[in-house]
Amino acid sequence: PSGILIVIFYILGTIFFFIPCAVATAELSTKWPYNGGISCWIEEAFGKDTSFFVVWMQWIYNLIWFPSITAFAATHLAYCLGPIFGFNSLTISNNATYVTLVSLGVFWLATLINCKGMEIVNKLSSIGALAGTLGPMLLITLLGVIWLIKGNPIHIVMQPADGVYNTLGLMIVVLFSLMGIEMASSHAGAV
Repeated sequence: PSGILIVIFYILGTIFFFIPCAVATAELSTKWPYNGGISCWIEEAFGKDTSFFVVWMQWIYNLIWFPSITAFAATHLAYCLGPIFGFNSLTISNNATYVTLVSLGVFWLATLINCKGMEIVNKLSSIGALAGTLGPMLLITLLGVIWLIKGNPIHIVMQPADGVYNTLGLMIVVLFSLMGIEMASSHAGAV
């Protein structure tokens, strides 16, 4: 159990990394409003070789991230649909053929949507932010308040995680879960 440590990591990550990253990205995208984002900014500051390296690193990151997130979506979809259609969610989510087909389907759907242009992507991003982030966040907060009003005990563990490696792993998961905030601000010049 990570307890209060995860809250501290989210607060520190937001204050010291994600907000400065979003502000810097918004500033750079309005100062150099070229197509290409970070590639153009790095090339302007450090040259073509460094720009190529940074874009290559982003490509490698996405090469690892996209299959991970689509597999995550596939397994969670199995757990959502299992009770509705009466199949064993654990069996389906562990089925490599199912995970592969759903992952490829999600990937190709995302590709087709992106081919339609930035306008539809922006609309879907806004809907996704509201329905997938703010909505659940407000629901969890509301349920927490109701829990406390009913006089139920708080179950937050106030002791640190076991060992430095568990703490480091938790910090990496928190930072990884919040990555991408700079992508919205990279369109600041078009807003």
